[in-house]
Amino acid sequence: MNFKVLISSIIAGSTLLTIGTTNSVNASGACDNAPRGEKLQRTGPNSWRVYATVRKSVKSKNEEMVEFEFERLELKAQKALARFVNREIKNFNNLDENKKKEFVVLDDEQSTSLSGVQEIVDQINASSDALLVASQEIGRCHEPGVQIMLTYGINSENISTASNINSPNSNNTGNDSQRGNFYRNDIDQGYNGYQNWEDF
Repeated sequence: MNFKVLISSIIAGSTLLTIGTTNSVNASGACDNAPRGEKLQRTGPNSWRVYATVRKSVKSKNEEMVEFEFERLELKAQKALARFVNREIKNFNNLDENKKKEFVVLDDEQSTSLSGVQEIVDQINASSDALLVASQEIGRCHEPGVQIMLTYGINSENISTASNINSPNSNNTGNDSQRGNFYRNDIDQGYNGYQNWEDF
């Protein structure tokens, strides 16, 4: 009788331990800090970044299925970034003030105006094709059974490299060394790959 009580206690304890572990490991809200939409953002006096974030609902927790969806999302993010640069950035001067503010992440200094943004737009437009070639993955996240998100972008630090990509003397093959710069947990636990977002 004592042996049965002991076994029952072990099973009950294991169940509680498993439930507690699952709740603490499961990265619910793993995509909470992912940047949203397609934006142009000043990151300093002479620095900026342009990015596009795409999202897909993914109910499956199968690792191969999630990886397949991420591959499809990569192409979608690249297209979203190209569309943003080629449509909104190139036509920025023709937009009204409110429309411009939709595409720009405004900080406290820019709350009432778009000061400094015009110079950034001109800089991007001067090398838009090269910039798109040099775009890179910034981060990705996965909330198991909920969604995946992925962000592509480029920043002002890449502009000189991007401008020289098509140069005959350039051996630059793009940004392969920077790709995959994200954190990955087990597929069932979910993960947040935006730890380096503020440094981009």
